[in-house]
Amino acid sequence: SIAADAQKRRNESLPQSYLLPPHHLKVLPRNVTAVATNARHFTTEELEIINSQAEDILIKVRERIWTALEVTEAFCKAATVAQQLVRPLYLSVCGPYWRCLFTKIDELSNRNPLFRSH
Repeated sequence: SIAADAQKRRNESLPQSYLLPPHHLKVLPRNVTAVATNARHFTTEELEIINSQAEDILIKVRERIWTALEVTEAFCKAATVAQQLVRPLYLSVCGPYWRCLFTKIDELSNRNPLFRSH
């Protein structure tokens, strides 16, 4: 089917470690908000990042508790899981260029005075 082909292309274009294993997607509850958490797909740090307020994230990046790369990866992983759970035809948030993007973000954040240690 067209939808199955689109999902396959999407899944092949994303980092495999971001994808929920197929057995977690076979029978989904009506409310999918806890599926990834219950599957223990995210690390404790990733959950802390994606559940934080923007201001708290900026503070932790500035204080070098988290890097911009870690924050970006956590949100891209969450976006990837969201795509799997709502089953859109095709939307590649992180796509095949994700590592290049993350490296550039990390480089830029290291040069930006906002993110330097005091």
